[in-house]
Amino acid sequence: MTPENKIKELVEQVYKLDITSKSRQASFVQARSIFFKMCLQYTRLSQTKIGAMVNRDHATVIHAMKQWEVFERFIPGFKENYNFIKASFIELKMYPDVKKRMSLDELLIKYNDLLVKYDELSAKFEQSKNCKCGKCVS
Repeated sequence: MTPENKIKELVEQVYKLDITSKSRQASFVQARSIFFKMCLQYTRLSQTKIGAMVNRDHATVIHAMKQWEVFERFIPGFKENYNFIKASFIELKMYPDVKKRMSLDELLIKYNDLLVKYDELSAKFEQSKNCKCGKCVS
């Protein structure tokens, strides 16, 4: 699988949509912008070819890159999604032959489980600070 196809697959998994759709809804625009940026960074494809992969022209790619800073600054979760997709892509490039891989959904579930456990442990730690028994850590 080519790098641009891997990037497209990762973006579509994270956003749970088909970025080749003609939709101009915000989530589609954001997903395509991430696809464009990563293709420009990690492939040697021209802007015309990158745009054609998602049924757009080179001007759309240029416009998306001009809007990048606005997306990062004002759209909640956009930067996190980009960083997650980028990290996943780099990991795939570094370890392409690894047989057992977790899906993005599995990773998200495990991450959320860790957040819940962290919150529980933090609450227990705060309680132990207030304990006067002498056995708890203060």
